[in-house]
Amino acid sequence: MNSIQRRSPVVFNALEKEVQDRDGWRIVKKYAGEGAGPYLVDLSHLPRWDLQDRDLSAYRPAGVPIPESIGESRIHETLMVNRMNRTQATIWHMAPNSDVMPDEKAFTDIRENTACLAVLGSGSIALSEKVSRLDLADPAHRTPSLLQGPFARVPCQVVLLRNQTGREGFIFMFSRGYAGDVVDTVLFAGREHGLRPAGEDRMFDFI
Repeated sequence: MNSIQRRSPVVFNALEKEVQDRDGWRIVKKYAGEGAGPYLVDLSHLPRWDLQDRDLSAYRPAGVPIPESIGESRIHETLMVNRMNRTQATIWHMAPNSDVMPDEKAFTDIRENTACLAVLGSGSIALSEKVSRLDLADPAHRTPSLLQGPFARVPCQVVLLRNQTGREGFIFMFSRGYAGDVVDTVLFAGREHGLRPAGEDRMFDFI
């Protein structure tokens, strides 16, 4: 019996340096010539769940409470929980782990029909201003926090990040059918900032 092979909708025109097969996914850990950043990282292979229920307070995915306020994000280790609206939240994994999606019918695995990218490092927020009216630079935004709206001309969920050393970045998720156009748009916008494709390890370094 053949094993299932899964493919990310994201393709970078870059030389792969280190590749790993994991859970049926072919994952690039490093690319040649990644440079000093900022980086564009494909996270489409990492688990992402949607949670919908009229009482979200009853759920604690992987032990993490659902944020109470719309637009609030909560990070515990490598798990991120985002409050989208009154009845919906998303759960994103920022690193591989052994967590299995809860069995309750309120949860849906959305990894197969979405793409997920991270822009990490100095210049990330300035780059975002070229491709979206979402104001990631607004000092009123706490980090992490969720913004929803058009990014690179497609509907996205965008989570603003800052790590413990003050480095900036963001992760965004969108329908997988737009992946090629979004990658081209973001890389073009990031040329003057030195944006380059980078492997999964850059996300691990950031968190």
